[in-house]
Amino acid sequence: MKKKKVKKVATYNYTYEQIENLKNQAYHQGFKDAIEQASLWSMLAPMMVLRDFFGFGGERLKRFYLALEDMYDSIEKGYLNLKDIAKTLREECKIDLGI
Repeated sequence: MKKKKVKKVATYNYTYEQIENLKNQAYHQGFKDAIEQASLWSMLAPMMVLRDFFGFGGERLKRFYLALEDMYDSIEKGYLNLKDIAKTLREECKIDLGI
């Protein structure tokens, strides 16, 4: 009778520190993915409103998207924060969102 070949399963040895590093990387990647998803959602709704209620076409929506993306980048880098934006809108546009 022929012996059946047993497929070897690879075994890896990690230190506790390596395992913790892998867990942290996965956690931070998940956090980053969640932020990117939330940013995308917060862009799509305003773009739809601009299209449906204000007649924005593709070209203006693209410009809006790029400008909004640039503003999010400034917020992420700490150049700007939501309180600054709320203050500017309140002072210059008379729009108070209670922030």
